[in-house]
Amino acid sequence: MSHTAEKLHEIELFAGVPMDALEALVEKMIPRNFKAGELLFRTGDTGDTMYFIHSGRIHIFIEDDNGKNITITHYGENQVFGELSPIDQRTRSAHAEAAENLDVLALSRESFLQVLDTYPQIGIEMMIRLAWRVRNTTELLQRENTI
Repeated sequence: MSHTAEKLHEIELFAGVPMDALEALVEKMIPRNFKAGELLFRTGDTGDTMYFIHSGRIHIFIEDDNGKNITITHYGENQVFGELSPIDQRTRSAHAEAAENLDVLALSRESFLQVLDTYPQIGIEMMIRLAWRVRNTTELLQRENTI
């Protein structure tokens, strides 16, 4: 069992995915390196790749009407970002910039779908986790609007 598959299993999105399926995902991932300050993608770019951070940090942000950066979040080692892109191929909703030197494993939509053919449980588990996120966000918004 690879270290990367073990780390993926610790991420909520993949927690219920069998280890052999995670190993198959890892085999399809391509190592990529980015220097601090380098953009991985911009708002509006077509998205088709998710990333697993091996080392470093990523800054996810949007720009306001005056071009000022508004931070959404930072992700670090052993976290995944861009996970919706291989599923829906919609345009990116934010910019992603390496906050420091960054080593990631990239998984394209094509590779993701190839693995799903053999391991459909990955998709089922991801849908369960993503549905939880939507429900949680909805409940949070309802609570904030009733206070």
